Amino acid sequence: MRQVGNWPVKEILDATKGTLLSGQPEMIFTGITDDTRMLKPNDLFIALKGKRYDGHIFIPEAIKKGALGIILKNNYDFNLPQNIAVIAVEDTLKALGDLAHYQRKKFNFPFITITGSSGKTTTKEAIAHVLAQQFRVLKTKENYNNQIGVPFTLLGLTSFYNAACIELGTNSLGEIDYLSRITQPDIGVITSIQPAHLEGLKSLKEIQKEKGSMLKYVNECFVYNCDDKRVAELANDFTKKKIAFGFRAGEIRAKDIKISKNTLHFTLILPENSLYIKSQLIGQHQIYALLAAAAIGWYFKLSPFIIQQALESFLPLSNRLSLYMTLHGFYLLDDTYNANPGSMKAALETLKQFNGRIAVLGDMLELGEETSFWHKELGKWAANTGLKALILFGEYAPLIKEGAIEAGMNEKKIYLTTKKEDIIEIIHNIAAKYDVVLFKASRKIQFEKLIETLKRKK
Repeated sequence: MRQVGNWPVKEILDATKGTLLSGQPEMIFTGITDDTRMLKPNDLFIALKGKRYDGHIFIPEAIKKGALGIILKNNYDFNLPQNIAVIAVEDTLKALGDLAHYQRKKFNFPFITITGSSGKTTTKEAIAHVLAQQFRVLKTKENYNNQIGVPFTLLGLTSFYNAACIELGTNSLGEIDYLSRITQPDIGVITSIQPAHLEGLKSLKEIQKEKGSMLKYVNECFVYNCDDKRVAELANDFTKKKIAFGFRAGEIRAKDIKISKNTLHFTLILPENSLYIKSQLIGQHQIYALLAAAAIGWYFKLSPFIIQQALESFLPLSNRLSLYMTLHGFYLLDDTYNANPGSMKAALETLKQFNGRIAVLGDMLELGEETSFWHKELGKWAANTGLKALILFGEYAPLIKEGAIEAGMNEKKIYLTTKKEDIIEIIHNIAAKYDVVLFKASRKIQFEKLIETLKRKK
């Protein structure tokens, strides 16, 4: 990633507590990056080191491309030129976070952080869309929500903005605490707590603890999904202002929900108003993102009319329950971005609103010791969706099939393949006009490539 700006060496030293090995404190960098492919002359290059990569090996390339400065790990043995600023630190990833925190402290406008097991990105985008009616919003690009993406987002802060909407992700204990500490949110939003990343977060209790660690840094208000009991439990111990949203309770509610093929209709209940909303999203569970956005809009005293217009103009995100019609007349329901048990169940529930239902399902990754259990459960959910056909691919596909058969699904309706390209042929053999084909699996399965092929196929 790369951010442009003006960063004097002195500020970098103040932020990171690093040691200047060469160069002058008055030197100014015009960009910061960890990627030599993006590096421009006079940039500061941060040599990040991870489990499977070491940015230090790219230092010669960074210098060749015109880097004015390098942040590297202490005791790095390399003959560096004296005409660039070389800053040594104990941990380059921590230095990136320290820089981001230093930049964040320059601004006192509202900072909103969003976390949860699913729905984070849609909720972040919906909140940013509502706030954009009145604010100039810096938001996390796509889902750059980790220990690299969040700091680089914060490094993009300038005086142009007067609000920030930051998504926080995790797959191991301590990440949300760290990201919240450097972001220092005024408002924290938690969407849900469900089984996800169980390789690093071993149980729902650990997931709850990890997501809840954000709250000790929230300065003003906690906005939360009170329909999720584990999220609601976190609210019990939060002593500052709280705004609950949900279908059954909360200050911000949805009622009279009606679902049609391409839209959601519901009545939005605010503390002083009720509004009719015709949303362009698909899937009842996506209303939660709109409720969170409405709660933020209400908190900042946006008019009911502005909130209504913003929610109705908010569009579905790519690879998140997007509906496309193929040249053959059947539809693709693209939910390929990622998958965990909660989002799988929600996608299958969404598929129920259509006729001619076909599901193409793949592996849910990072479930640790509960992998077998949840894939069998997925098969049972699929069996209860009233599918015309179930197409399975991946290492855990046999487990999904086993669960579906246990739940009473006719084995003749189940297609299990070890070749991803065969899925396209199977679909063309069984899909009729107006059928709807759901695609969903974890990101690494790359079902989105099949979607693109099917959209073009004549």
